[in-house]
Amino acid sequence: MKVNRHRPAVRFLRCAILIIPLLALALAADAQENPQKIQQGLVADTTVSPKLQEFYTLLTLSSGCSGSLLRNNWVITAAHCVDNPNPARKGEFIPLPEDSVTITANWSNVQVRTSVRIITFRPNDVAIIRVDSPFTVAGSTTNFIRDIFRDGQFPYFGQLAPVPIVAFGRGINQFAYINDSSIAIPSNGDGQFRAGYFKTQREDGVTYWYPSMNGQHIAGGDSGGPSFATVRGTDTVLMGVHSNCHIRCVPDKTCGEWPGPGPAPATYSKWMWVADTTECADAAIEPIWDDINRYLGAFVPKEDATIENPEPPPISPIAPPGPTIVPAFIYGIDSKGLLQWYRHDGARTGAGLQTAGAWQGARTVGRGWDDVKRVFPGGGDIIYAITADGTLRWYEHKGFNTGVGLESAASWGPSKNVGRGWDGFVDVFSGGEGVIYVVQPDGTLRWYRHLGYQTGLGLETPGSWANPQTVGRGWNGYKHVFSGGQGVIYVIANDGTLRWYRHRAYLTGEGLETPGAWEGPKNVGRGWGEVAQVFSPGDGIIYAVMPDGTLRWYRHVGYLDGWGLDRPGAWEGPKEVGRGWSSLSKIFALQPGRVDFVK
Repeated sequence: MKVNRHRPAVRFLRCAILIIPLLALALAADAQENPQKIQQGLVADTTVSPKLQEFYTLLTLSSGCSGSLLRNNWVITAAHCVDNPNPARKGEFIPLPEDSVTITANWSNVQVRTSVRIITFRPNDVAIIRVDSPFTVAGSTTNFIRDIFRDGQFPYFGQLAPVPIVAFGRGINQFAYINDSSIAIPSNGDGQFRAGYFKTQREDGVTYWYPSMNGQHIAGGDSGGPSFATVRGTDTVLMGVHSNCHIRCVPDKTCGEWPGPGPAPATYSKWMWVADTTECADAAIEPIWDDINRYLGAFVPKEDATIENPEPPPISPIAPPGPTIVPAFIYGIDSKGLLQWYRHDGARTGAGLQTAGAWQGARTVGRGWDDVKRVFPGGGDIIYAITADGTLRWYEHKGFNTGVGLESAASWGPSKNVGRGWDGFVDVFSGGEGVIYVVQPDGTLRWYRHLGYQTGLGLETPGSWANPQTVGRGWNGYKHVFSGGQGVIYVIANDGTLRWYRHRAYLTGEGLETPGAWEGPKNVGRGWGEVAQVFSPGDGIIYAVMPDGTLRWYRHVGYLDGWGLDRPGAWEGPKEVGRGWSSLSKIFALQPGRVDFVK
């Protein structure tokens, strides 16, 4: 994706948050520079039920923002949701009157409270609000305690990136776009809470940034909405509140802060003409947690609990209904050449055969796939296939999130030929983000990167491919090889040993001549010799199809560092999450995409 180095950053996001699947915006070039028509894509059904809103204690503020609970009587949100810049003194802020904010919980039993105290923690974009009476959570007005992301928590040990998160927000469910009649259509919202799944990519100790992932965007609005991480294997902890986004406008429209001259018109909306976001940031809670905690009262984190100082009650006695983690989008080709789609909503925990709602599918999303020799993901909703004559084909499954396929003409973008001469290899596998690895007959590992992977630029466009590189040798003579994303590559040796490598230069292609370009090999597992097919959607999750058709789930907690046989807690699983998978060939999972950062 082309980087616009002059995109504005919008900090005041009070309209609503947007969490939708990848929009087919035809943004091969920057929308501010290329006045082409923008096609609007499908919107995922990612709305959050009232019961799940209660589990995450999601709240709506009358100031136009969202929030969540830290305690039954304390709300956390973004500071800019409860104050405004002081026009007379730059860098200072004027808080809203302490009794002026109404907070609503649209749970199974709707509850409305009024603020009685507002405390901000600037320069950090975080605020807490005391309400006039406690919210009732799971039947109690006193037992709710929200833990937060902090130093020492396994497996991230306090680092803010990279960390998988689930983010919540409400409202906007469609970007602004230009329709087929060349008319600009403004953004639109419905006030519904939605969930999005992301991975943080960079941080400065105070905020953390994350781009769109798995085709989802978080954009504008609903500042103060929470993001959660999972630590210690099962604990859901608050990590931050939505604060800031980089945006891109519909051509010839203005969005973001009013540029002047003079005051903004009364009808002006910062988010009316936003066509896309590149990345968004949350204000982290941990750096100011000690200050916040002074107002909340005593709280003992789990790792500090003792007999004399027992751990507090659980966050909530109710279990989250339905998926609360990053799903895996899995495809396979059946004996009739039909491309089948599955969504494993139990991917983060390995929920499967005994868990209601852990799976969606199978759904038939394509025909005529029996003539492809190989098929693998490209990043985001992109799929590559190599045909019998060595042509590399590019596909975009816009309906990946819900498995929309044959019944909708808009579910697939037009397929494109993006390469030739892709036959004669021992193996081909994806590194994600347009990176493709090829194992040649002599064991040479070749690296390719399709710079046009997000839009399908290829044979007719100069510069759509990076120069191929030789990045390794001795890569033949194994049973399976597959990518875990972020440069992680696994090899199953003939003796059943699972070996781990990390190509740290996977985005640039340095290899044999560059010190530090590779880590490994490390032996991280044994007994993998019987696996019939194996694939990964990233984040350390590995699926193995066994000869009897059983689908097994594993999670390599130490996947970024190569923890394995000598490290307790490095693995979770195996868990049996499916049966009957031997009827499918060329099974693969989509891997999260990455949007280039604004510098």
